[in-house]
Amino acid sequence: MPTQYSNLIDISNATTQVSAQYFNDTDLDALGGNVGGYMMSPLFGKSPHDRVEYHIYDPNIERLFSNHKAENWTIDTDSEGMPQINLQIKEDLEALNLTNGAYTVIYNFHRDAVGGPVGPKFKVHSISKDRKEVRLLPTIFEDSEANASPELEAFYSRFQQLKSTSGVTGPYNNLAAIPNNPLWTNIHINFGYNRIDQAVAWLVDDVFPFDPDNPHTILLKTYQPIPADIVADTKCWLLAEATQPVSNKVILDQPLELIGNSIAGPNFDLSLNTTAQVQGEYKSYNQLLGIDSDIKSELKNSFSSSLDGMKLNIDYSVFENYVHFSSAEQR
Repeated sequence: MPTQYSNLIDISNATTQVSAQYFNDTDLDALGGNVGGYMMSPLFGKSPHDRVEYHIYDPNIERLFSNHKAENWTIDTDSEGMPQINLQIKEDLEALNLTNGAYTVIYNFHRDAVGGPVGPKFKVHSISKDRKEVRLLPTIFEDSEANASPELEAFYSRFQQLKSTSGVTGPYNNLAAIPNNPLWTNIHINFGYNRIDQAVAWLVDDVFPFDPDNPHTILLKTYQPIPADIVADTKCWLLAEATQPVSNKVILDQPLELIGNSIAGPNFDLSLNTTAQVQGEYKSYNQLLGIDSDIKSELKNSFSSSLDGMKLNIDYSVFENYVHFSSAEQR
């Protein structure tokens, strides 16, 4: 369940598209509604670090499926020249072969800051007692020859870029009160599978004295307590949102293909006897046919000829339709 949203009840009850909110109404008013993302500079979709991910939930808002790199989306501009993202929700759901039912689909629009769903990441080193501060370490050392790759080089390059543009670096001794960060105010920590926490401030390489075993680290203060399932060594990456997540309620109601034998339709032209019927006693086969052999043969022939040409709706190409074996063990 995505507990990071302050309007989770609205998301659960919505019948149309709604925006998912991280901040409560009081904080939104204090911020003046200024919680926009990074749709511009460059335009979202133009950067190789831009991604759209979606997560599908059942009616109880329990996650069923996640795709951290969706492909079925495009971006253009609206009537006022502002960028808008076009989603292909129907195609995304059909590709999963989901059964009929109601689903909630949440889309995130991310610009990865450091790391990503694939490649080098951070891992949780420690979490404060109130679970609102978390220290992250890279999973791979910068000078690791065994893991040297262009992806690792890009990871540390963007990490240094975040450090140089954040405006606050260590060492900083008062770790219980991280100062507000003047830049990059829209950083989030993505633990995967839509477990995302809003960071309100952070410090880069703040450990003092210098620890050669952990030369790079970042300490982040989060808006909400980190969920209990996030523990030490949980992998994550840092990102900036292009715009707020959107939630869509979708009802799949595809026709069901019925597989089985077809039967003849009803005969409405039958002349039915409306006289009340009285149940008689059960009679055996011999009691019904009597003891006269000539009468027995005549009755059998009469019933057999009346069934001539009748289609019994039996597919004789399927052996199991007309041959059945009993079990000697069960007998």
